[in-house]
Amino acid sequence: MTIFEIDNSIRALMEGAVDAETGEVLDADELLAQYKELAMAREEKIDNTIRYFKETLALAKALADEIKALTERKRVLENKAERTKKLIETVMAGEKYTSAAGAISYRGSESAEPDDQFIEWAEKNAPELLKVEIKADKTAIKEAIKAGKTVEHAEIVKKQNIQIK
Repeated sequence: MTIFEIDNSIRALMEGAVDAETGEVLDADELLAQYKELAMAREEKIDNTIRYFKETLALAKALADEIKALTERKRVLENKAERTKKLIETVMAGEKYTSAAGAISYRGSESAEPDDQFIEWAEKNAPELLKVEIKADKTAIKEAIKAGKTVEHAEIVKKQNIQIK
C-alpha cells in the first residue's frame, strides 16, 4: 500500500537497505553513499524521503490501530469464553464429564491471597514477603542536577530531536 507518490529509486533504496523483519538499517554508510549518488536534485531527494518517512509512519499507525482493534476483539472473546467456563463450572458442580465434544475434570491448586492490610503488616514484620522494584527516576535526577545538586553517575544529555511534519 502506498499513500504518497514516491520516486521509485528512493523507495527501492530505502526498502532495500532495511531488514524487512526488524526494521534495522543493514549498512548505514552504504545507504548514505547510495543516497548521495542518486541522480536527482537534492530537494527532490529530501521531499521523496520525507514522503517515504510519512508513509512508513502512517502504515505503522494503521497497524497499531488494527492491533488495538484486534486486541479488543480478543479481549471480548476471552471474556465470553471465561463466562462460558464459569457457567459450565456452576452446572457441573465438581462432577467429571467426558464426551466427543470434550472432557471436564478438576485438579487442585493452592495460592496465597493477602488481604488489604497485608502490605502494612509485612513492611513491619516480614519485608522478605514483599517485592520491590527500584528504578532510576529520570525526571527527579534531571531536576536535582538542574537545581545544582551533585548526582554521581548521572548527567543531563542534550539531544537534537528531528521533527518531520
